Parts: sequence; C-alpha cells; structure tokens
Amino acid sequence: MCILCTARADNMMRSPGCLDMAAFAGTPPPAIASPDAQPLVMPLTGDQRIDGLLWGWQWNTTRLTVRFPQTDAEFYPQSFGGPGYQFIENFQPFTSFQADQIVNFGLNNLGVFTQITFSPDQNFGGGNLRFAQASRIAYEQGHVLAQLHVPGGRGSAEANPPDPYQITASAMGDNWFTLGAYLDPVLGSFQYAAGLLHELGHSLGLKHGHEANQTTFDGTRTIALPALPADMDSQEFSVMTYRSYVGHDISGGASGREEYPWTYMQLDYLALQHMYGSNHGRGSNDGDTTYSFDPVTGQMTIDEVGGSAPFHQTFSEPYNGKILLTVWDGNGTDTYDFSNYATDQGIDLRPGAFSTFSPAQLSNLSLGQAGNPVNLARGNIANALLYRDDLRALIENVTTGSGADTIIGNQTGNTVSSGAGDDVIRTLQGDDRVLADAGNDRAFGAAGADTLLGQAGNDVLKAGADDDRLVGDSGDDILQGAGGADLAFGGDGADRLDGQQGDDTLRGGAGNDRIFGGNEDDRAFGEDGDDRIAAGAGRDIVDGGPGDDVLLGGREGDTITGGPGADIFRFGRNDGGAKAADRDGVTDFSRAEGDRIHLAAIDGDWDSAGFQTLTFIGRDLAFTDVGQVRFNGNGGFLEINTAGGTTPEIRIELQGVSNIGLVDLIL
Repeated sequence: MCILCTARADNMMRSPGCLDMAAFAGTPPPAIASPDAQPLVMPLTGDQRIDGLLWGWQWNTTRLTVRFPQTDAEFYPQSFGGPGYQFIENFQPFTSFQADQIVNFGLNNLGVFTQITFSPDQNFGGGNLRFAQASRIAYEQGHVLAQLHVPGGRGSAEANPPDPYQITASAMGDNWFTLGAYLDPVLGSFQYAAGLLHELGHSLGLKHGHEANQTTFDGTRTIALPALPADMDSQEFSVMTYRSYVGHDISGGASGREEYPWTYMQLDYLALQHMYGSNHGRGSNDGDTTYSFDPVTGQMTIDEVGGSAPFHQTFSEPYNGKILLTVWDGNGTDTYDFSNYATDQGIDLRPGAFSTFSPAQLSNLSLGQAGNPVNLARGNIANALLYRDDLRALIENVTTGSGADTIIGNQTGNTVSSGAGDDVIRTLQGDDRVLADAGNDRAFGAAGADTLLGQAGNDVLKAGADDDRLVGDSGDDILQGAGGADLAFGGDGADRLDGQQGDDTLRGGAGNDRIFGGNEDDRAFGEDGDDRIAAGAGRDIVDGGPGDDVLLGGREGDTITGGPGADIFRFGRNDGGAKAADRDGVTDFSRAEGDRIHLAAIDGDWDSAGFQTLTFIGRDLAFTDVGQVRFNGNGGFLEINTAGGTTPEIRIELQGVSNIGLVDLIL
C-alpha cells in the first residue's frame, strides 16, 4: 500500500493519495499515525521458497516512517541524547535521483503487494528506515559490526534488519551505500536491484537467499534458516540472492553491469507478504488494469479503470531497454497487452509462470561477468505466486501480436486474443474466451464453458470437458467437441466438425463440410455446400441443408433431413432398428431432387460368414429369404430382413413417401 510517490514528471508514478518527495522537507505534512516500530520474531512456514529469505525478525507494524538524513549528526548520540554511531566517514545524503528511485520504485513497489504504508519522518534523528552514503562507518558497541568498515565490506552496501541480537536499536532499519558506488540506480540495473531493492529488503527482515543461516530468538535459542531451493536461487526469483542465474558461481563476484529486475520478484513477494500481509485493495492495481510495453525503449505503461484509484502511469526507461519484473495485481479484470510486438511470444498466465513477448528485451543476467557469458532471463515478466491461494491476484486476459504465439491460461476465466500468426492457445479452468485472429491457429479448451473463435485461417479448435462454443469462421477448420453439450459452427471453408461426447449442436456453414456427431443426442446441420454428416450414437437430428449431401444416421432413432439437392441417405447394420424408438426417419426424401438411399454397407445375412448383398423385392411383399429389402406402404417404411424371419430387423421411416423403387436405392 503506497503513500510515497515521486514528483518527477518523467516517471509519472503518481497515484491518488500519494505524497511526493517534497513531503521529506519543508513544512511537515499533517500527522500520520506511526507507532513506534519494534522487532518481532518472524514465524517460519515450512516452505523453503519463503523460509529461504527470512531473517527471523521483522517489524511489529505495517506503518513505517522513512527519512533521508541530510547530516551525519543525526546518527551520533550527542546530537539527541541517546545511543548512536561511533564514527561516520565522508557522510553524504542520498542524491535526489537516489531518493526518487527508492521512493518511487522501492517503497512504491512494496506498497503495491504488501500492507506496509510509509510516511516521511521529519524529526531529527527519526525514521524507521533511513538511507545515506558514506565511505566508512562504525556502529555503536554491541552491534555485530561495531568496528570501522566499508559498507558491505567491499565497497558495496549494507542494511540493518530489526534483529535485537545482532543490531543495536540506533541502527535498525538503516541502509548504507558506499560513497559514489550507487549514484545511477536506473530501473533494472545492478545498482538498482542488487543495491537499493536488496538493501531495503534487508531492513525489512529479508536475508540472503543464496545462503543458509541461523537466527537467535532469546539469547540462547537459535533456529536454522535454509537457502532458497537451488532451482529458484537466482535474480529471476529474488533480488535477495547473489546468484545472477541458477547455478551461478558467486565466488567470481558481480560485474555491476548485469541486467536485473525492476521489482521485487515472486519469492520476495511471498516472503514479504508472509511478514506484512498481502494487498488486494487501494494501491494494489485493484481495478481493471492493462499492462503494456514499448518494443524499443522497454518502458511499461499501466492503465487502470475502476478500482479504488484509477490512474495512468508510464515508467522511465529501464537499463539497456531490458524488461524483467514480477507483476502483482491485487484485484479486477486485468490484461497483458502485447499487441504491438511482432515476435513469436510465449505467454503463460499461471501463477509464478514467466512470459516472453520480446526475446530481444530479455535481460542478460550475467552481462559483464568474467568470460562475458550470456545467461538470459527465462522471461520478460513473471506472474506473482498466489498468497494463500487468493485468485484475485491472477491476470485474466492477454492480447498478443502478429507472431506465432503460444499461450497458456490459468484457473480463472481468461479472454485471449492471439492476433495474426499461427498461434497455439491452451485454456485451463474457468469460462474462457479465445479469439484466434488471422493465421492457422490451434486452440484447446479445458474445464469451464469456453468459447473458441477461429477467425481467418485453417484453425483447429478443440473443446474441453464442459459446454463449449467453437466457431471456425473462414478457412478449412477442424472443430472437435469433448464431454459437454458443445456448439460448433464451421463457417466458410471445408470444415471438419466432431462432437464426440455430449448433446452437441454442429453447424458446418458454407463449404463442403464433414460432420461427426459422436455419442449422445446431437443436432448436426450441414448448411450450404456438399456436406457429409455422420450422426453417431444417440437420437440425433441431422439436416444436410442446400447441396448434394451424404447423411448417416448412426445408432438409435435419428431424424434426418436432406434439404435441397441430390442427397444420399446412408445406413449401416446398427442403424434403424425395428423398434419405434430405434428406427431412423427421413423427413424429405425426393426422387425428383435426385435423392437416394444407400444400403450397400448392410450385410444381408447376419448369421452367416461373409457378406451378402441386399436384394430389393418391391412394395408390400412378404419376405421369403434373408437379405431382402421391401417398401411397406402402410406407414412408409423401408424394411430389411437379415435373419430369415417374416419380420424386419431394420426399419427406416420415409416420411411423406408413398413408394420406393430400385432406382432410389444403392445396394
């Protein structure tokens, strides 16, 4: 929850209700409640991803004050009559740019995903969190580093967590940076992520992720703290580790030129939320938020509609134009908009997953290290992991560009617009809507009532387990249902529709289509074109529509309509049982239109080996042998004897037909 924002117009990070840098100087702002922050023992979770970052101590409040001291006198005991530092060499206050960066992106980022609020402390010597520069410092006696030393021990930086057994009260929350070493903490640079964000994390109670540790709780009792899991020990998952990438040998140190994260990363989020709670309200991007990026500069723009505080933000240009961050979105219906990229994108909306929409803007995590290795980040952005499985933090929607994209949804209802290119889209849970634009796309539904729209191109659309809607549009498409009552419309082109399980409605549209009803009670419509429809098992309704169609009823009693054109009504052994419930009915057989009834697939003698061709014996004649076909004028039935008795085994109703001749049959 952020209440500190920069006034710098080029960052444009102001949001309603935020203070700016002017609040740290001049006339004090109205009083903001800020209890006296004290150390608090931090409970472990049993989750190595979280415990691998915990120091063991945290602040006992989510309301913390911040100060940028302008003189070293604020740290000495004689200045305010209390304990303080022994010595500070070459003190320098933070520059305005350093302060802007820590306020605008460090504290602001923390406020987005945790319940921490920050306010400026204008009291001399005050501030729960303080930031300054020096060449050497010596804390008071009793501190683990009471001797004179360079911050960080090697000209880098250090910070003091709220640990009463190692850190004296006068130093808790203090962040020190070696003079001149962190003057250019550009978003995504080593100085920014491994410097400002890293040290701020320490001052809140995070330890190094790359090393195991132990913490003392009561002077005698200690507890072991693990390192991060080896496969997540990198800057891609936490700014608190020294490892630039998984497997990095840190004995060689860092170059300072690495391309690093813009934000705390997903394991940092989990650990800090464990300590200070998660934010799903004001300041958490809780409206309907859209995230987009510049293909040239890498700048991110955030547009939020609705929610507690609608806003528009554009970040400053990141280091080397590279993009690496974790997105926390507290609530709302949210969208990644990558439509301005022509690259082949790999987008994954699942919690904790990485997405790459611009390979050229992937960070080289080892830039400048010995041997000039290239270790690219596994994505441009990562989704936050869910805190206590709270689905409000999911990103619901994505729009991609004109490349050949691969997209995976998540456990809520997603809207996916894949743009031009040959794309592959896989939904997961939830009622999803997929718009696969131009290109030969493949879209796969899953759990939930999904809508898959193919648009232009030869698309493959496959439904999931529930009641889905598939629309092929133009092109020669393949539409396949699954377990639900699916609706499939092929549109223009020579399409193939397969209902499979469930009571499906299948419409071929224009073009010469092939339609398979599958099991259950289906409705299949060929519509325009010369279509081939096989209803399958179940009591189906089949309508060929205009064109010269081939229509197959399948098992159980089907109702079959040919429509205009010379149609072929085709039947097999398992079609048209003798019982009324099992027999098929043809509604519009017309010799004048050239319709014919195809019986050549039926074996005339079911009790003998081999295959016997059927013989037509005429109208209203008694059966005298197996393999005979007759027309029964009493009701208009085409009847077939395959067992040698006097009654037919197969009856097909021809509605409105008074007679059938051999010319009407294919035997």
